[in-house]
Amino acid sequence: MSCRDKFGDYGIIGFMVFDTSTWMIEDFFMSCRVQRKKVEQALMGYLQDLAAGSAGSGIRVHYKRSKRNGPALEMLSEMGFQRTEGDEEEAIFAAPAAIEHRDVVALKVNARIVNARAMAS
Repeated sequence: MSCRDKFGDYGIIGFMVFDTSTWMIEDFFMSCRVQRKKVEQALMGYLQDLAAGSAGSGIRVHYKRSKRNGPALEMLSEMGFQRTEGDEEEAIFAAPAAIEHRDVVALKVNARIVNARAMAS
């Protein structure tokens, strides 16, 4: 992912491993340079639309507790994600029906889809 705003170009700000067969976010990293600027809401809202458009049940996030990902848990909570499986160490969170503030940031999609299964064979 990359990001820019009226103040300049932030460059590459993160990545995501997202399984479209299960609508599960397996890995997600975003630079602290853009956290709390509503980029997360725009991205999650976009993914929710993808899931809804293909009869998916909504996006989910695989969360695994570590020293560094406390802010991720806060972000999920603030956006209304609810834990559906697991505990404080490892859990699955489901997105709310609507993600607030998703329209504060305009999202330009230029996704590179990589089929990891095809690459492994």
